[in-house]
Amino acid sequence: MKWLETKARVRWSEVDSQSIVYYGNYFLYFDLGREYVAEKVELEYLTEEFDVITLDTTAKYRQPARYGDELIIRTRMIHPSPAEMASPMGFTFQFEYQILKSQGKLLLAEGTSRHALKDKITHKLYVKVPKEKKEKFLSVFEIYK
Repeated sequence: MKWLETKARVRWSEVDSQSIVYYGNYFLYFDLGREYVAEKVELEYLTEEFDVITLDTTAKYRQPARYGDELIIRTRMIHPSPAEMASPMGFTFQFEYQILKSQGKLLLAEGTSRHALKDKITHKLYVKVPKEKKEKFLSVFEIYK
């Protein structure tokens, strides 16, 4: 599956006294990557129909990012299983991330996250995704190629 990339610069508020990015802030970078993907597929995070729920996350830290570093945030979707694709309740959205330092393309961190949609009226998790949204979302990652 295709990686989508966006960039961010490490800000002062994201580092500790040694100018190293605080580990929890990598999840904010993952979120930036996910929002970039949502923007590309024209899927709004804030709607009257559903909420995006985070089910679980992981992160592995390889090298520290520092104040002022320009980062490349790479995001891609993990292909849903055939059972998830066929489910009348829809499927969870799973993502992989890589955070690289722009200079030298050094891998700094990598991680995953899994998300579902929750219907705002029924409060049911894993709501069925409208077909046109599902197809648009999956097409960005060239899953049906």
